Amino acid sequence: YTEGYAKNQSGRADLIATACGLCSAAEVALVYLCADKNATELPIGQTELINALFDKGVKITAIVAGDNCLDFSFADKCAAVLFTGRGGQETTRAALDLICGKANPSGKLAVSSGRYPFGFGLSYTKFEYRNFTINEQGASCTVVNTGDCDGYAVVQLYIKKDGSQSMF
Repeated sequence: YTEGYAKNQSGRADLIATACGLCSAAEVALVYLCADKNATELPIGQTELINALFDKGVKITAIVAGDNCLDFSFADKCAAVLFTGRGGQETTRAALDLICGKANPSGKLAVSSGRYPFGFGLSYTKFEYRNFTINEQGASCTVVNTGDCDGYAVVQLYIKKDGSQSMF
């Protein structure tokens, strides 16, 4: 573990060198990243760190906090990306449970990011959606876990009236 950038810092070769040194012998580096409030991109210092670790051949798992639709172009340099939104003080513990397989991810993106579509989200298991029905009383379906892990499915249905501009 090493401390990262302070807010609005970049160009800290000393921090990047320390991080690269710590990660050089690691099987994987857990890199916690955080976008500023309402930002659509990571701060430049965090992008510099991802680039430097990638250039050194470090396998990166990025845990990303943010409250907006982010540019995930850095994801090509990561083995995995976990978007946590803007969780509370237990977010890092929950993220570690997901990464270690103690819990199964089930969240879905609430907005499109350009790279990932609205509703995107991965799981360690697979689900089948069966018996979908829609009528005046509502909509329903049966969700069956067909994979090897316990998990939760987030079922989302979005409809719009023909000719309507709004989906809600």
